[in-house]
Amino acid sequence: MRLAIAALLAAHATGLRHAPPTRHRRVVAAAGQEDYVNPVTEFLGRFLPKQTPLALDVDWTQAKTPLPLAELASALDCGLRDREWFVTGRVLPELFADDFFFEDPDVSLTGIRNYAEGVVRLFGDDARCEVISCAPRGEEIAVDWRLSGSVRVGPGANIKPYVVHTTFRVRDGLVVFQEDEFSIPGWQILLGVLFPGLPIPEAAAPVEDFRRAAAADG
Repeated sequence: MRLAIAALLAAHATGLRHAPPTRHRRVVAAAGQEDYVNPVTEFLGRFLPKQTPLALDVDWTQAKTPLPLAELASALDCGLRDREWFVTGRVLPELFADDFFFEDPDVSLTGIRNYAEGVVRLFGDDARCEVISCAPRGEEIAVDWRLSGSVRVGPGANIKPYVVHTTFRVRDGLVVFQEDEFSIPGWQILLGVLFPGLPIPEAAAPVEDFRRAAAADG
């Protein structure tokens, strides 16, 4: 069971920069239907809780609020620091386009509600998304944040803290696409889950250290 937990976590946490040449992807359509390409991923996905209904503190009736790039970055920054939706699912849907799309090497999600529900199913109540920085970079918005806490897979598993780089692509003042990259490769995340006493991977420094470094670079 522990191997299954760790394997599923590693599949989720393998960043784009560490992606293998051939991707095994799970596609979740806007209606919430799942199509597993990889039968192993399909089997391991059964360990994720299927909560119905999901308790999400989100007002899905909010009207879309297109914003200039700098204002959108500021709204995302404030919202993420307050709601930590990368791990809580408590998104601000008014900032996301109806055709919002998320993709990593193993899973693609269409729709911000599907994304939020997937997040809340995966991460435990102690999971943290601590924002280091959130600002425009060119025509996109870049977020660096520190991930820590547990995941709701099988009996549960803890992950050593690491840094995630998220890029938001924007169209007509709303977020239309999100992709994530990770500071450590998936095999190190897997190793940390299986053998938490090992020095590999090294746990990420406290978020305050990263914030000071980001402020100095800025």
